[in-house]
Amino acid sequence: MRNRPGFTLTEVLIAIVVIAVLAGLAVPNFSRTIEQARSNEAVANLNVIRMGQRIYRLNQGRFWPAPDGTNSTLGDINNNLNVDLDTEFYNTISVTSTGAGTAFTATASRGNAGNKQFTIDQDGNVTESGSY
Repeated sequence: MRNRPGFTLTEVLIAIVVIAVLAGLAVPNFSRTIEQARSNEAVANLNVIRMGQRIYRLNQGRFWPAPDGTNSTLGDINNNLNVDLDTEFYNTISVTSTGAGTAFTATASRGNAGNKQFTIDQDGNVTESGSY
């Protein structure tokens, strides 16, 4: 019997199984990490809106938009609060003022199957609802 160079079919199949098991363990962790990064970006954007709102209130004496109003147009949010937000991963960002402009909430909604949503108020309290 001659000793041929190369791999046997059994060795190749074992290598494929090992790679498949490792990939099966890595993909769910990778997906969770991506969603967590997107969530962190949403919270950061909401904090940018909060800072813009604080400056707007110093200049105008109230929070934006007009008292007891809601605005979810990204262009209006960027222009009125003098910020530069992008909603690549969060489908909807909205700002609502209440109490004649003395309070506001800003919401970032993912719009995915779990409808992940973050909300921040004028005091910086962030609430989270939905799932990934």
